[in-house]
Amino acid sequence: KEILMKLKTIYEKYHFVTVDNDIVDLIIDLSEKYVYDRNQPDKAIECYQKALEYQPKAQVAWSSMAMVYLKEGDFKKANECYDKALDLIPDDDTSLANNAFCLMQLGEFNKSIEMSKKSLEITPSSSVYNNIAWCYEMLEDYEKAIEIYDEGLKNTPSPALYNNKSWSLR
Repeated sequence: KEILMKLKTIYEKYHFVTVDNDIVDLIIDLSEKYVYDRNQPDKAIECYQKALEYQPKAQVAWSSMAMVYLKEGDFKKANECYDKALDLIPDDDTSLANNAFCLMQLGEFNKSIEMSKKSLEITPSSSVYNNIAWCYEMLEDYEKAIEIYDEGLKNTPSPALYNNKSWSLR
């Protein structure tokens, strides 16, 4: 609990929000009761839903539940949860990047590009550049994809960007 309370303070200061102490206690209680190993996504989702019953504006619960859905490959539900998280904290770069990935997986490439660009404005990331370029490839705009790879290599060089750019040049 001590670690979560320290993280809660950091989270509140960073996002200018207040997280009720009762929510932290509830998450701890439910996770001890149901999520005794990390291979129980359904139980984790139940915990987040229960927390949200008490505090519907708990952005951390929405984004955490979205991550569970994302890891399970349920991109539609992950997208819905990330949308709710972003309604509460629109500049959360992690939720923006992850939601953009969900949109890409759902074939909503233009929306994914738009959201990814918002994420990049906050925190440059080679994986986000990769996702944008891949979206342009899916839209068959290969020149724009190469341009994005080059921009990513300039700002956040990574082996993955070089590799994926080479595939685009074939």
